[in-house]
Amino acid sequence: MNISATSSALGGLQAAEARLGRAAQQTATAFSSERVSLSNRDPLVDATVERITAAAAFRANLKVLQSADQMSNDLLELITRR
Repeated sequence: MNISATSSALGGLQAAEARLGRAAQQTATAFSSERVSLSNRDPLVDATVERITAAAAFRANLKVLQSADQMSNDLLELITRR
């Protein structure tokens, strides 16, 4: 189970990092272009929300890694006490 949690968290970190990169690019594009949008959505707001969401996902996956590491350490300590 622990290896699965670690693999999942690492995949989540990579996905969050990629999302953050895309959101940063969208932010740069929104700032640099003076294009007219026919929709009600503001690309800068969308990019900001995506950056915030990606950062939260990164922190959550990092916490999973920390928890998995702590569980492994606790299990190892229990096993070696015998």
